[in-house]
Amino acid sequence: SVSAATNGTGSGEVYVKYGSSALPAVVDLLTDADLTVIGEAGSYLGYGVGSGDIDRDGYGDLVVGAPGASGFNGQTYVLFGKDRSLLPAQVDLSVDTADMTIDGESVSLSGLSLAVANLNGDGFDDILTSGSGAAAPAGASAGVVYALLGDQKQALSAAIDLAVTNADVEVFGAASGDQIGVPVVAGDLNGDGIVNIVDLVEVTSNFGKTY
Repeated sequence: SVSAATNGTGSGEVYVKYGSSALPAVVDLLTDADLTVIGEAGSYLGYGVGSGDIDRDGYGDLVVGAPGASGFNGQTYVLFGKDRSLLPAQVDLSVDTADMTIDGESVSLSGLSLAVANLNGDGFDDILTSGSGAAAPAGASAGVVYALLGDQKQALSAAIDLAVTNADVEVFGAASGDQIGVPVVAGDLNGDGIVNIVDLVEVTSNFGKTY
């Protein structure tokens, strides 16, 4: 819920309900969520949400985007999965540190959309996060989609600043104002068993393009 205001206007929240063989027919997220992730004020946590096994340890990892964080640079957070008995009931990102924090470029709205998929077939799930407001070689707000490849946990950086460090793969918008990556999705388009990046472009004409 991007409008949740636990930490102030636009802090946002993400709720997790664990799978079970006896799921209830109705879930009240006010009382029934197994894990609640709370964003900082104005971060609008929860615009982008995904899950996958980034470190290939057998536990699913939670990836959440907060495009309003850091003055609308945006941030993407990773919370590693673990045995259920070790998982907290609440993570408050205004005081708790995510296992990975990915900072967006200047006013890029990073984390507005994201996906998690194994892009290179190595068994590690990878993170795709958008920066629809980012400048690119084609011009202002052409947008960028960033791919960060999964790896063993000890090889993953706890903090990544995309203004300083290039992602493993970066897809640039084709023209100024394209705002590429709103949204970004992934799927195996050619049936070779390897997931492909699909970028949907939002343009002022509202027609858009798909790459």
